[in-house]
Amino acid sequence: MSHPTSVASTRVPDVVSRYEWEQHVDIGYGTGVTAAEMRAVGADEINRFNHRIRAVLEYVQAFASGSVTDDQQANLAEHFEHDATMGISMLASHYIATAMLLEGFDASLERSTFIG
Repeated sequence: MSHPTSVASTRVPDVVSRYEWEQHVDIGYGTGVTAAEMRAVGADEINRFNHRIRAVLEYVQAFASGSVTDDQQANLAEHFEHDATMGISMLASHYIATAMLLEGFDASLERSTFIG
């Protein structure tokens, strides 16, 4: 199973930006995210992951949409120390800001075929 932040780095782009999703496919593969995991993230099939990874994916999805609940925050905190939960939040906020910037500049995809 992949490292939680590697999977999280694919989830935020999937939620907020097709461009970033395309950029993070190769990054995900390079950090150990498998093709099956990538497809599961892209298809919103997070139940395929263990509880720890699922906590990250659920949290990041809610964070990207501005709808984190107390239960999601508590679930994340059950699996990670405070510094790690802050890091996951900062990573998510970085990708959200980047997606907004890329959308504002109408950045085009570098690939001709959408992978997700």
